[in-house]
Amino acid sequence: MQRNLARIINLIVVALLYIAPLNVQAQHSERKIHVGVLWHAANEEAEAPFLNALRQGFSDLGYVEGRTLIIENRYAAEQYERFNVNAAELVALKVDILLP
Repeated sequence: MQRNLARIINLIVVALLYIAPLNVQAQHSERKIHVGVLWHAANEEAEAPFLNALRQGFSDLGYVEGRTLIIENRYAAEQYERFNVNAAELVALKVDILLP
């Protein structure tokens, strides 16, 4: 199941990178791709399988977290009213891609 999940997330990442005005050549510049992610759980441990698959998907495309990629995570702790606040924070950060 985790293998299938990783494949699905990899496909999503690839699709987003084609939709967004970004490309793999960006890794050769000083510009980092800034990705915002809204999670429903309370913390990174609870979202670990999904977050790890997302990181692997970017890695497979040549993006290195901290060098060519910044992932901003926001956790709602199952309080869905927090999604709007978290989304607003990520928009204020001017992320390149926002993943719900």
